[in-house]
Amino acid sequence: MTEPKKTTQAIMKEVRGLSGVALADAHGVVSEQAGSCDADTLCAVGVVAGAQLQAAGDALAAGRLKRWYVVTDRSTVWVDHREDGLLVATGPAAKNPEPISSALGRR
Repeated sequence: MTEPKKTTQAIMKEVRGLSGVALADAHGVVSEQAGSCDADTLCAVGVVAGAQLQAAGDALAAGRLKRWYVVTDRSTVWVDHREDGLLVATGPAAKNPEPISSALGRR
């Protein structure tokens, strides 16, 4: 039996370095959010950018897109694609974003 996915509030408490977290369906419609973020915009960008990344992955025969992140000089956005939608999180610019990406994938 698989463990149920955590709520956004629980994720905010468990994963250090996040300023906001949102859950959305496959179309980017936000179902839950916690912290400080523009959840609607983050999830919409997650869906649109995810589709482009999946297309690139398909061209490379790389399989299903699982997660990705982007780091700018001011912030980091993490996206975890799930069977029922996506989890999007944001925080300050991360020097090493992979640990948080991995942690989000386990939630």
